[in-house]
Amino acid sequence: MTDARTAFQDTLAQITALTYPCDNGFSFRFSVEYLKRGRIWYQFRGRSCSGLADLAGYRINMTGGMISALPGNAVVAAIDAIEDNAVIAFYVGGKFQTGAITTELLAMFAAMPEVLLVELETIHADDRPSHAFLTRLALVGFEQGTAGSSPRDKSYHLCVDDLLHPYWCNDRYMLL
Repeated sequence: MTDARTAFQDTLAQITALTYPCDNGFSFRFSVEYLKRGRIWYQFRGRSCSGLADLAGYRINMTGGMISALPGNAVVAAIDAIEDNAVIAFYVGGKFQTGAITTELLAMFAAMPEVLLVELETIHADDRPSHAFLTRLALVGFEQGTAGSSPRDKSYHLCVDDLLHPYWCNDRYMLL
C-alpha cells in the first residue's frame, strides 16, 4: 500500500494532467475542497466530455467573508500547500464534509488541522466493457507533534498508510 503523502502526490499529478485538454475517449469529473489553517477554504470543480473541459474554482476567506473566483487550473497551486504539513494522514472516519471532519479533529487534538477532500473519477470509454477509476480521499495535515498526541476521544479515524475502506479509496477500479 501507499502512504498518505505519496497518495497526495499521485493525486496531485492526476489533477495536474486534467487541467490540460484531453481526448474524446477520456472523460473525468473532480471535486476538490481544501480548508487551510488560516480559515481559507478552496473549492474546485472540473469535468470533461467529448474533449472539452470545464474547470472552476473559488477561494473563500471564512473570517472576512470574501469570495473570489479562481481559474480552475489554479487547483494545483492551491492544494500543493498541504505538503508543508509535517504529518499528512488519511482520514478514514465517518464524516464526509470538510467542516465536519475539521470540527471532529479539532475536538480531538485541540489543534487546527488542514483538511483536503478530493473526489476524482476518470472514465476510459474506448475500452470494452467501459471502466472508470475512482479516488475519494480525505487527507488531513498537522503541524509537527500534533497528530502524535493522544486524542481525548478514542473514536478518531486517522491512518498514515494502508488505506482500506469501503468509502474512502484511491484509484478504485469500477466497471460501468
